[in-house]
Amino acid sequence: MLFGRIFGSSSVRQLRDIIPCRKSGANLAKKKRKPTDSRKEAAKEAQRILQMRLAQIEASKPQMEENDPELLKPERQRPRSSDDRSEEETTRRFLLVKDWSRYQMEKHKEDMAYFRSVAKCRLKALKELRRLSEELYEKAMTLDKNILPLERVGPSETPPLAQYVAPDAEEDFNLK
Repeated sequence: MLFGRIFGSSSVRQLRDIIPCRKSGANLAKKKRKPTDSRKEAAKEAQRILQMRLAQIEASKPQMEENDPELLKPERQRPRSSDDRSEEETTRRFLLVKDWSRYQMEKHKEDMAYFRSVAKCRLKALKELRRLSEELYEKAMTLDKNILPLERVGPSETPPLAQYVAPDAEEDFNLK
């Protein structure tokens, strides 16, 4: 399959953002944007996220403070309620899962058809470019490493600390 060899196993949604569209932006009206300070926007967003997390923590505090003795028992000792669904409810849920599966499959097929058409258009454009100018074709085929910047988070090679004593997992998690 040509599509699989060209794109590999990347996510369909990620590829949609990478592959250029067939329509040119020349005939689309461009919207004017007001100039904004990205640092202010980022700070506002960070503040909003922090407030949401604090609200979630505050909402969960009463649940943590209850200390229900039933919840403190090991999981296998806690009684489970039996699943008392009627046959109609079980059938309804089964059919709902089947419908959802069909919907997702159709969506997947549409995405794959879209990417096949984009790949076909790309190959057609490259073929036409090669016919017009071999030099431009070679430039188009060279890999641009700056198109998707790679940002790594976290230490890559950190030496161990001499004074650090690793905690014992059995004491911390009561594993036996």
